[in-house]
Amino acid sequence: MIKLVVVHGKDPRVRLFSDADLLIGRAEDADLILEDATVAPHHCRIERIPRGYKVVDLDAPGGTLVNDEAVTQKRLKSGDKIVAGQTTIYFQRAPDRVEAAIRARSWDQPVPRGPDPDELRRRLNDVIEKYYTVLGDEGLAEADQTLQAFLTRRGLGYTDTLLEHERRLLRLQSINKALAQEHDEKRLLALILDSAVELTGAERGFLLLTRARGRGLRVEVARNFDQEEIKKPSYKISRSIAEEVARSGEPVVVADAIQDERFLESMSVADLKLRSVICFPLKTRGAPLGVIYLDNRFQPGRFGSREISVLEMFADQAAIALRNARIYRRADPAPEADAAPEADDEAPGAEREARARALLEAGPARAGPRTMRFDYSEIVATSPPMLEVLEMLDRITPTEAPVLITGESGTGKELVARAIHRNGPRRHGPFVSENCAAIPETLLESELFGHTKGAFTGADAAKPGLFQMADDGTLFLDEIGDMPVNLQTKLLRALEKGEVRPVGGNQPVRVNVRIISATNQQVDRMIEAGTFRRDLFYRLNVFEVSLPPLRERWEDIPLLVEHFLAEAAPHGGPAPRLEEDGLLALMLYDWPGNIRELRNEVLRAIALGGGDLLKLEDFSPSVRPPRHALRHIVQQVERRVIQQVLARTGGKKVDTARLLGISRPTLDAKIQTLKIQEG
Repeated sequence: MIKLVVVHGKDPRVRLFSDADLLIGRAEDADLILEDATVAPHHCRIERIPRGYKVVDLDAPGGTLVNDEAVTQKRLKSGDKIVAGQTTIYFQRAPDRVEAAIRARSWDQPVPRGPDPDELRRRLNDVIEKYYTVLGDEGLAEADQTLQAFLTRRGLGYTDTLLEHERRLLRLQSINKALAQEHDEKRLLALILDSAVELTGAERGFLLLTRARGRGLRVEVARNFDQEEIKKPSYKISRSIAEEVARSGEPVVVADAIQDERFLESMSVADLKLRSVICFPLKTRGAPLGVIYLDNRFQPGRFGSREISVLEMFADQAAIALRNARIYRRADPAPEADAAPEADDEAPGAEREARARALLEAGPARAGPRTMRFDYSEIVATSPPMLEVLEMLDRITPTEAPVLITGESGTGKELVARAIHRNGPRRHGPFVSENCAAIPETLLESELFGHTKGAFTGADAAKPGLFQMADDGTLFLDEIGDMPVNLQTKLLRALEKGEVRPVGGNQPVRVNVRIISATNQQVDRMIEAGTFRRDLFYRLNVFEVSLPPLRERWEDIPLLVEHFLAEAAPHGGPAPRLEEDGLLALMLYDWPGNIRELRNEVLRAIALGGGDLLKLEDFSPSVRPPRHALRHIVQQVERRVIQQVLARTGGKKVDTARLLGISRPTLDAKIQTLKIQEG
């Protein structure tokens, strides 16, 4: 990370740049554009070299000077003065704390440098909010000028990058809101692609979805930066790049595709003469459901660390929105879908049962070495939906932005909130948790903001609120959807100003907390009904973590059961075991109460069973499937296995019986009973 102080005329400008090579000149494609007629369009370039940087003159008229000496190239050290035309540029390596803050994406906390950093923070947030809220994107230009004048008067630096991050965060927040509200899949796909093009400054964008049964990718939406449809899009992308991203689930960023060794043999790359390409997976349940493919045909190196970072976060939210739209479509089917034959409904259950038996035969899955940045050992999960959640946590944990955790009751929202705090930048501060639905409305304001002595009957002494208790740490507000509307207004004011006013008090108290909230309600519907403030929702929902219900991550049930059995074991003693039929029944149950219900069932079985081996009969009747249902499930599995082995042996019953470990008469009887078609 480098800092450049650019002096041309009276007002100096402070700019921060990443480690990538930096082109300086008057042209519009320069990384640092100098509005100086004496500067060449491409005047010089600052390049990263081992253990430092150097400046290279690009044969510009008048040359490039370093410390008043003409150079063709020269290694730079902090404090060096570079002169291009009539512009002076002071070079400096950005201090480690600046680089660390930016790499951690701490958008809402400016780097503490110079006089009065608290005033800088308040002014930064107030200016950005005022102009963005009232004027939208156009107002940000005026916000830039206002903030720059404010900082120049006070001699404060390091602002361009912070302002840019704040702007990008607000824009992401606005886009995430739009994604969450759109349930029509066709319109959602167009919105996803247009947003990706806007956020990265791409020339063109293509959104490809995975076809059924893994039959490749299909272009669903193709548009340019003017949101115009691209004709014959399949002929204008590199299939090799898109398929590599879909296969690996990892993004691909190409600075100059026609020179990239990875794609030298790709005919599509060569024929299209591609330059800059960035392709990200839309991952759901551990596997890509498609890819976002963006390119620029004319400018190499168009996509850098800034575009990678923003698209990384955006792709996660887009995948969640797309998955939610599909869930919404299934939950509200078209009338003709209601007429589907009931026999089709047996297939998902039979498939789940077959997968459950296969999982039990292989033994409980153990979490292998994870590629996660942080420790999530307290979250028992190896299923694809939960691994997707952990990947999302890896990206948002280092920030200090607000997080909204959504999911059904009992899915483990507080556990996730604690993991974010424990691994985040405020890990050394307090973690304070409160359930907004558990406190009467008359007491909730005092609980959150505190009260003074004598503020109301029974207030015999002053008491700090949860905001003050969580200062420099994290405040987790569970069931935020149950907060009364009048208190929502006061909470919004506290978040905007960074201060609270205790009940009965006259003086505000400054607080610095990271807010993590959670709800099991559909907040968008509450906003439409007028029971939840829209502006508060946008404040809380900078990042959304959607926890899947247990029925969608049933592969985790064996490990969860094992975990709960170990928790209940006597100190130092062996944990009880659960017979396979009981475990299979737990894996096939839908768990409306989710993990909380599963834990209660395991503890109940331990109490009723009283032995080392728990049985199916030890669980509640609602969990135990009827005997005829079990028999039906077993028959479904037997039918499928026999059909598969018959297909493998070419219909030879002798070989099939041998592979299945049963006699030929037994096989004939099963074929007849299960009504298996031969031949």
